[in-house]
Amino acid sequence: MIASSVQRGVKQWAVSLVGLLFVLLSVGLLAFGDTNARPVEFLLPLLLAFSLVGFGGWLARFRLAPSRASWVAAWTVAGTGLLALVSVWTTYHSVTDGIPLTEALEQGLVHLTLGGISGAAVGFFDVRREEQRELAARVQQAVDATMDGVAVFDSDGRFISVNNAFLDLFGFDDKAELLGEEWQSMGLTAGDALYDNHVHEIILNRGTWHGELEVKRRDGTVFPVEVTFNQADTGDTAVVVREITDRKDAESRVKLLQEATLSFGTEHDMDVIIESAMDVSQSIIDYPMAIFWSYDEDADKLVPTHASDSTLEMLDESGLSLDDAVVCAGMEQLRVFKSGETKLLENYQSVPAAQRFPLPLGSVLYAPIGNYGLMAIASREQKQLSQTNQYLVDILTRSLRTAFDRLSREQAIEDLQTEMRTMVEATDEQRIAEVAMMTARDVLGFPISGIWLIDETGTKLEPVACTTEADNVFSDYPTYTQGESLSWQAFATGTSYTFDDVSSVDGRFNPDTKMRSELIIPLGEYGVVNIGSVEPNAFDETDVSLAHILAANTETALGRAKHEADLERQNDRLEFLNSLLRHDILNGMVVIQSRAQLLADQLSGDEQRHAETIDRWCVTIIDLVRHVRAMLDVFAGSTPVELHPINLSRVLLNEVDRVQSTYPDIEFSVSVPDDVTVRANDLLSEVLGNVVSNAVEHNSSDDPSIDISVTTDDETATVRVADNGPGVPQAQKEAIFRRDETGHAKTSGTGFGLFFVDAMVSQYGGSIHVEDNDPTGAVFHLTFPLATVSSTA
Repeated sequence: MIASSVQRGVKQWAVSLVGLLFVLLSVGLLAFGDTNARPVEFLLPLLLAFSLVGFGGWLARFRLAPSRASWVAAWTVAGTGLLALVSVWTTYHSVTDGIPLTEALEQGLVHLTLGGISGAAVGFFDVRREEQRELAARVQQAVDATMDGVAVFDSDGRFISVNNAFLDLFGFDDKAELLGEEWQSMGLTAGDALYDNHVHEIILNRGTWHGELEVKRRDGTVFPVEVTFNQADTGDTAVVVREITDRKDAESRVKLLQEATLSFGTEHDMDVIIESAMDVSQSIIDYPMAIFWSYDEDADKLVPTHASDSTLEMLDESGLSLDDAVVCAGMEQLRVFKSGETKLLENYQSVPAAQRFPLPLGSVLYAPIGNYGLMAIASREQKQLSQTNQYLVDILTRSLRTAFDRLSREQAIEDLQTEMRTMVEATDEQRIAEVAMMTARDVLGFPISGIWLIDETGTKLEPVACTTEADNVFSDYPTYTQGESLSWQAFATGTSYTFDDVSSVDGRFNPDTKMRSELIIPLGEYGVVNIGSVEPNAFDETDVSLAHILAANTETALGRAKHEADLERQNDRLEFLNSLLRHDILNGMVVIQSRAQLLADQLSGDEQRHAETIDRWCVTIIDLVRHVRAMLDVFAGSTPVELHPINLSRVLLNEVDRVQSTYPDIEFSVSVPDDVTVRANDLLSEVLGNVVSNAVEHNSSDDPSIDISVTTDDETATVRVADNGPGVPQAQKEAIFRRDETGHAKTSGTGFGLFFVDAMVSQYGGSIHVEDNDPTGAVFHLTFPLATVSSTA
């Protein structure tokens, strides 16, 4: 090995060694030659010798192959030998002509060195030319071997080189059929595509072009290609052509598949979606047979539901029906479904007989569709699944999975809404929480769930309802208090939490919790719902969304139950007050009135007048109590309001007279037609009196005035009460009719206020609203339905 390395090194540095030899000869001749010779006379041969040494070193940097280096060295020796003959002849004649021998030898040495340099240069260029020839041959060989068609044509568009792939692509047998011929004259473009696409001009301007064209074979067949043109400085143009028929076919099938699966996004029938998938697999994918199994979780088997026509024909040929294709434990299809990974069986018959159906299939592709089922596409022949078909199957299965997820989500929401109606019908917190947990488990698929509600003290969250599966996981449920749990934090801040692995979260109540995934969602002021799983990353976006819907509906139901409980307590109080007025106060007033009437009959003078005053006040108070009872009946809803025709004109004028006698300084303008009759009850006087009194009491102008009018149409009568006071602010125009409002809602007259007015007008089937008066003040509009009969009260 060492000898071989030395030999290789000698060949690489052979030219330098020859130059070094000439350096030694020059130095030796200077040292041992004629003593009268001047050193400067040997400067030229030394420079030439060193030049040869340097040229040899420059050649060594190219690391030529040993054979190439030897060839350059041979040329160096040959050049030296050729000029050695010349050097001998010139040296002989120089000596015979009387020139000193040293000087003659110096001239001969110059000739030798020049010969060596010339030979080395010729050898190097010869080697380089040979290398270029070999490189060109290798390039041509590579071009001939490439799958793409490659051709070169000159500036006139004539072929000067083509490879075999180009010939095959265009249907030619021999290169001679193209070489020297013009590109355009060969009819290789479909419809003059080069010029239709302005390719020729682009190449001239830019020197390059890449794109897609339709070209034509020798037999006239048109096909698509991807083409690259590159123009050299010499004017020659190289073109690389690649047929893209398969790619275009794949793109077309992908587009057809995408168009076919668009309907999956709007279809609401799963059977229709699966049938469409069967049609797609048969018409677009190269595997003509297809079947879909739905997974039966309870029985742990795959049940066939749909199959393409060709699959049904094959089953019939084999003496089977679709119902016979049930996949049970131990069969290949069930294993693939549970793996969740698509699997191609290139040879279906290689599967053990006990694990497959006796069908004449070659290749089968199994594609699980989430947890919904398994789809299989098959062919009678054994063949590989092309990359295009793999992509098509992936699009189809993803589209099915997305559609099934959407349908499942829609069904879950529909079921959730059904359960929410049950929840709304629940009357107490415990029942609402129990319904919510049943919904979480049975409808939404959250087996580990629980609800914690705040206690009466507002200091503890106590468990009120949990699923059975949660009972199996937890031996005891905690009570959460302030600052010691994520649940209390969610409740206090109103923030929902989603944890992929709660065991790594700071602030959890139990450091050794079995839970991994957890959703904690506040229920407003009422508590929290906790949904968990012992597996990490168990909840996706859909799960989180459905859990929030459940929590929102639970919060609404809890709020409604609380409101109904408050109303029930309020009604109980009103009923108690009504009973108190009806029995105790009213009975007491009857006793007082009877005694006052007895005294008035027996007394005279001032004593009689006092007794009569007591009697009149008893009448007033008894009438007031009856009105209050009627009002309480309306508010409590204990008895229906009985309506009958009432003369609105008469009642309104009486109330105006009453108020006007109390406020003689107020200017009243009254326009009321006679005998306007509406459907109302005896409280109508209180309703109208409150509105008129309200207009007077809140009129703070220096010259107060009240304008009252009544207008009618075919169905209603409208009372208009306008004042010139400060008016009602815009923000208060609706609020003044609410309970506990002040300002224009202040009670007046017998103390019922605008809240009572609004409630009674609504009972009559009418309406009330307030507007701004011009230039100042407020205008109240009260609308009443006219009575169906024209009678007076």
